Amino acid sequence: MKVTLNIGSRDFRLVSQRADQSLQHHTLDVPAGIVKDGLITNIPAAAALLREYFQKHGLSSKEVSVCLTGLSFVYRILTLPVIKGIKLKTTIERAAQKEINLPLDELYLDWQIISQNKT
Repeated sequence: MKVTLNIGSRDFRLVSQRADQSLQHHTLDVPAGIVKDGLITNIPAAAALLREYFQKHGLSSKEVSVCLTGLSFVYRILTLPVIKGIKLKTTIERAAQKEINLPLDELYLDWQIISQNKT
């Protein structure tokens, strides 16, 4: 039996193929704190979770192909009024949240001022 494992930040997705070529799809929800920002942060917990799931569903761990979902990026150019100080960071975060349909606490938000018109 061959197993393909995709490690995401919220779940582990598995596809197993038996000798008769039948495919089975599995999704295993991952508790918070095991994977963060595309990285496994608690290796023992992730290993135990997978070991238990493989045993429960009769999956073999001898031939497993693994994919760790990479970090992707999205960029936006925002036009904002001239703002200074700590209000600038808050304004950018609010504008980014309107533009990007992902929770900001799961993203690396980086920004820079490209130009300023003081009109």
